[in-house]
Amino acid sequence: MSQTLSNLTFCNLDKEHDLPLVVELLKTIQENGEDAGFEVVSKEVVSQASELYGQDPARDIWVVTAHDPVTLVGYGSFFQWGHDPHPVLYIGVHPQWRKLGIGSALVERLIQRARESKCQDVDCTANQEHQEATAFVLRHGFQPISAFTHLSIPADHGFPEPVFPPGFSIRTHAEINDINVFLEANNRSYEGQWSHKQGTLEDVAGWFATIPPEQIYYLFAPDGELAGITRGLINVSASEGVRISDQPIGYADAPGVIPKYRSTALYRALLLYGVHALLPRRPVTIEIESWGDAQETLAMYQELGFHIVRQDVAYRRVL
Repeated sequence: MSQTLSNLTFCNLDKEHDLPLVVELLKTIQENGEDAGFEVVSKEVVSQASELYGQDPARDIWVVTAHDPVTLVGYGSFFQWGHDPHPVLYIGVHPQWRKLGIGSALVERLIQRARESKCQDVDCTANQEHQEATAFVLRHGFQPISAFTHLSIPADHGFPEPVFPPGFSIRTHAEINDINVFLEANNRSYEGQWSHKQGTLEDVAGWFATIPPEQIYYLFAPDGELAGITRGLINVSASEGVRISDQPIGYADAPGVIPKYRSTALYRALLLYGVHALLPRRPVTIEIESWGDAQETLAMYQELGFHIVRQDVAYRRVL
């Protein structure tokens, strides 16, 4: 049978039947050296991410099959966290089933989903090294706005001690024990940065429950006002909130500073505090997942010895 768009079936996800097929498709895409939407692809990761974002499979996820219901060749997903006005789209097509219009047909369906939700725009990402993906998103009206950058460094590299400006201090969530502070810190410390969302207590509750309270570090200004946040996690991806490795991998999770206090010096001190908190747990490497940080912040990370593993350009399409 010839491979044409008319021979394919588009339908919303049947989680029980389709999820294992989606995982296999995403693994194939990842093995092809391309973005699978997740750093580590597994049934657990995909399912937990869907639950975290409150996805409705009957509206938010599309699958494309060929020949029979088990030959899955395309996948499209609409992520909208809480009340965030900028939903994120992901589209993946099997390498052997491209150039047929599957990706474009999925874009149309996901854009329609966004319009039904009264969204004014939609976001997506594309690895800057993948020219076909970049050309695809540009062809569909997306324009670059920011970037996701994954950085890494061997844990035995050697790190200077953190130096905070006079009067600034760190307290853990275990000391404060108030989820409202966690919510405020996450809402304010990344304000204005791409991909960071304004959430509610309901939005953050599930994520908060995955983080040990002694591994959440709040930054306070000399007058006692909240000034920032970071986290030190082992074997848990900052962006996916699930165990990703049997090796001890450290995540200095997204140092964030409230806008009125932002400076490269504070970002540096906050990062180094998180790194030194991780070192007694003997990680093999220290990772940073940066979502929309300023260029000078990324440059500072690299000056400390971190190298860029991957960088995905963020794109937005106005509806």
